[in-house]
Amino acid sequence: MSPEELAEVKRAFMPPDIPYGGFPVRVVPPGAIKPPPSTTASRERENALAKDAIFLLEQVAKDYARQVDRVWKPEFNNVVAAFATAVERRNNTLKIAEAERQAQANFNAFIFSLLTAGAMRFVGAYVQYAFVPSFKVPVSYKWDMSKGVSVVPKLQIEYGERFSKLQQSAFGGIAQDIGNRAATLIFPKPKQAEYELASWSGVFNLQTDLMKSVDDAAKVVLDRISGWQTWMNNEPEFGAAWMRIADGNMETARALVRSRIEERRKDWAGKWEFFGKSPVAVSRNLLADHYERSLWAGYLGFQLANTMFFDNVAEKSVVNRLKDLNVVFAETDQGKLDQANRMIEGAPRPSMRISGAIDDIDEWGETEIWVFTELKNAPLKSQQFQPEAKWRQLPAL
Repeated sequence: MSPEELAEVKRAFMPPDIPYGGFPVRVVPPGAIKPPPSTTASRERENALAKDAIFLLEQVAKDYARQVDRVWKPEFNNVVAAFATAVERRNNTLKIAEAERQAQANFNAFIFSLLTAGAMRFVGAYVQYAFVPSFKVPVSYKWDMSKGVSVVPKLQIEYGERFSKLQQSAFGGIAQDIGNRAATLIFPKPKQAEYELASWSGVFNLQTDLMKSVDDAAKVVLDRISGWQTWMNNEPEFGAAWMRIADGNMETARALVRSRIEERRKDWAGKWEFFGKSPVAVSRNLLADHYERSLWAGYLGFQLANTMFFDNVAEKSVVNRLKDLNVVFAETDQGKLDQANRMIEGAPRPSMRISGAIDDIDEWGETEIWVFTELKNAPLKSQQFQPEAKWRQLPAL
């Protein structure tokens, strides 16, 4: 254990001048009395006190691992699966050639990064970091119409927080807790790789690497807790210090140690999002529809920029799919009823009136307005489908 790490663990777990918890017992400050000679019995009490602390930290570690593995990772999987579903639905509608799927891959990554919000923003930051290093998490954005209606190149991005900062606040900013003085506490970074995000298989390759990144980041914290336990087990000063501050009373010392660890756990839960909060379960189908609407906005934007005037921007099959997504008004009674039911479930109100293919000047204009509006408002709408995580009740130690 480095000098910085040793100083950290002592600050965290050795007794303070005034113990946490405000116990109504007589507590003698360190150094106020001369410690009695060490005996076999006193060493046994000190060892027992250390084992109590080790046991309590073990419960914290198990709770942390369970929270990351059983609570957060399944929701990450839901988000990735929703995006994969959106990609597959769009591809199935278009039946596009391989070259066209390649052209859409970069835009897909951009949309996935842009639309992950609330508790899921870590996923978007991961995609931004690993897939396209030049992309950063947008804070605000505006359209520059001076060079036409093509979508991605005209979106100006002001850059927000970087992946590493978000990773520390999510998993546990341990390096921040000790002033970033211990270089060994830096969290692992994702490998930079290109995923074929125009296909289902490519999205799930991303998912595999994302889950490994989650596990590796959590392991940093769990290894840290294990190091604390080793120190408590091997160094007699921990138990001896708490016995002194409790004036030799074993039960008082145990209560004070428990109070200190509970206080540290509460502090960690307040700082580490994945430990102190739980995500709100997402509706995979509604989220997939939300992703798909933005993917279609990107597709139609490219079509508008690259289609000869009065040619079809999109065929009837695409328009029919947009009706299913509550983008284009349905024309049949059953279609209108289906759209109304989807609105009750959380889908938007349709805004475009298209008959058949998108093939006349008025429909071009409606499409252009919807494309810009959708891509500008979609990140804000994402909060509806991916809300902020909620504080959780910590289990009893």
